[in-house]
Amino acid sequence: MAIMAREAWTDERLDDLNGRVSDGFREGREEIRAVRAEMQGLRGEMQGLRDEIQDLRSEMNAKFDALDAKFDSKFDALNARFDAMQRLMISALLILVLGFIVDKVV
Repeated sequence: MAIMAREAWTDERLDDLNGRVSDGFREGREEIRAVRAEMQGLRGEMQGLRDEIQDLRSEMNAKFDALDAKFDSKFDALNARFDAMQRLMISALLILVLGFIVDKVV
């Protein structure tokens, strides 16, 4: 069984360790600042995208409203034609029935 030598912690070694730990924390803080700055930039870009999406949504709503109005006018015209055809068929049926009645009476 080998006995491991115990290392002595001198003031010099403790100062070196303290320096390394401080450097590590400093680097970590710098990285966090860089990430925060990048996130701020991304927030601005995301707001720009949100605004663009909202503009596109407004345009699409306007186009759908116009299309809806166009369909309504086309269906109104089609309904008017069906109403006219229905009146013509009823008139023709009445004339036919009156013609049979007049033919039977005369």
